[in-house]
Amino acid sequence: MCNNKVTKPVDYSKLENILKEFKKEDLHLVLQKGVYPYEWVDSYEKFSEQLPLAIVAVYKHFNCKNFGEYHDLYLKLETILLKDVHDNFRKTCYKNYKLDPVYYISAPDLADAVSLKITGKKLELIQDQKLYEMYENGIRGGISMIPHRHAIANNCYFYDEKTNKTVKLTKEQAEEKGIYNSKKRISYIMYLDCNNLYGYALSQELPIVDLEIPNELHNKFKDYPLLPEHYSPSIDELSNYQKDLINKKNGSINNDRSSISQRNAGTKLINTLKSKTDYIIDYRMLKEDLQSRSETLEQN
Repeated sequence: MCNNKVTKPVDYSKLENILKEFKKEDLHLVLQKGVYPYEWVDSYEKFSEQLPLAIVAVYKHFNCKNFGEYHDLYLKLETILLKDVHDNFRKTCYKNYKLDPVYYISAPDLADAVSLKITGKKLELIQDQKLYEMYENGIRGGISMIPHRHAIANNCYFYDEKTNKTVKLTKEQAEEKGIYNSKKRISYIMYLDCNNLYGYALSQELPIVDLEIPNELHNKFKDYPLLPEHYSPSIDELSNYQKDLINKKNGSINNDRSSISQRNAGTKLINTLKSKTDYIIDYRMLKEDLQSRSETLEQN
């Protein structure tokens, strides 16, 4: 937790909606990061109770009688602030680029339009079918997984709810509170919010390779194959349960092959042990794959 604050003069012209609902003397609380006690709110009865100490300052300033009133204030403030932020974002974009964000599906869509407008460049259509298929197959996303579902940090830092601050305790104090064990290694739980992972991936070395996964490696990677791909499974590769789901979706309960089309099976992002052709891969993943091959073959 960072306690350092950078203060700047407030430009009230950008807070039109906030100033319609709140007075200037409220802004020192209104414009700071709102606190909502998510873990504390575990029942409807809490809406009739008073608030935890961490949000008492705002609670008292706006004369809230119970948590329900603070809850409504919190939601109202979040909504109005979001409107002011979005209005100013629209003004900034129109001032600089003469483009309005509301006409675009996403920020990347807007950024793409801005880049084309500023550079004056026209995108060339891909005429080569093989090149198009290479790009199409390369856009595949990734497999999400959580290999370690529960973690407990082991260190001397303690969040004090009474003071709303993180403090460092002595080893003895931390052990007494049960948050530190001197017999185990020190560990922390980090929260990472990563942006533009696609952009980062595209800036790496991405060789295009043909890969054959030998049978000797199948047993090692059968639970989690390394190389995901867009793949359309054949009807024979579907389980009876999957076939049944497809039939029910199409209004049929037949399990015969004629009742299930390849179109209904669909193309999915799947980890397979099948051979890959013109496969785009990060060079580090390729090194990992080749190393696994050599280690397994040596063991055999």
